[in-house]
Amino acid sequence: MLTDNDKEIARHIESVGICTAKQIAKIFYKDKSQGQAIARRRLKRLEECGYIKITKLSFLNNTNAYIFNSKEYQNLKPSLHRILLLDYYAELFYHDINIKYFKREQNWLSGKIKSDGFLIFDFNGKQYFQIVEVASTNFGHNTIKKYEDLYKSNELQGLFGEFPQIILIDSGDHFKDIDSNIKFIHLNHKLNNFVKVFDK
Repeated sequence: MLTDNDKEIARHIESVGICTAKQIAKIFYKDKSQGQAIARRRLKRLEECGYIKITKLSFLNNTNAYIFNSKEYQNLKPSLHRILLLDYYAELFYHDINIKYFKREQNWLSGKIKSDGFLIFDFNGKQYFQIVEVASTNFGHNTIKKYEDLYKSNELQGLFGEFPQIILIDSGDHFKDIDSNIKFIHLNHKLNNFVKVFDK
């Protein structure tokens, strides 16, 4: 029998397509000392009930990933890129962030520019607008240029009253000294410098 919490977990996975037990633990069991173990048990129950399918992530030491069992996600190919974006999303939940909006693959300038993710959230009385860019290896300088072009267009300043922070998630610290009007915040794959995202 599924609990109300199980159903909440299923709805979350349906909204994002795929998850890991670590992400579910951060979102739903952050106050539990055995959060990941509990998450794995509840995910196993959801799999037994047909809500999700389990696959192995070869790029993450064969960690289990859980894909929502629906036509929409039947051809979903797990990627480090997608998992890292959802790691970031889970980390916001873990820090009690009031997320107002989250979208994967957000388009700007009538589709000329695509971001991996876009979020609006409140924290400590401030509203944050963040674009998230993920690279499984390193960013190229064309990533910086596309956001310079977006900044110059004033599209986002017109929508939000400011230009969003750009969160760069990649495997190393490659952009320490970006000369730009844009606020770039660099995080590594482990997100162990996550608190930088609250710098305004």
